[in-house]
Amino acid sequence: MGVDLDLAQGALRVSLGVESNENEINDFIDTLKDEVNRLKQLTAVAA
Repeated sequence: MGVDLDLAQGALRVSLGVESNENEINDFIDTLKDEVNRLKQLTAVAA
C-alpha cells in the first residue's frame, strides 16, 4: 500500500469491482460495523 508498516498493520484495504452490487456493498458495511463493535468490546475488556 506504500505506507509505514505500523500504519499498514492497522489498516483495512477494500476494493470494489465493476460487478459489485449495492446489496453486496451493504452486506459488507453491515459486517464491518459488527466486527468493529466486536473488536471494541474486546479492547474494552482487555483494558
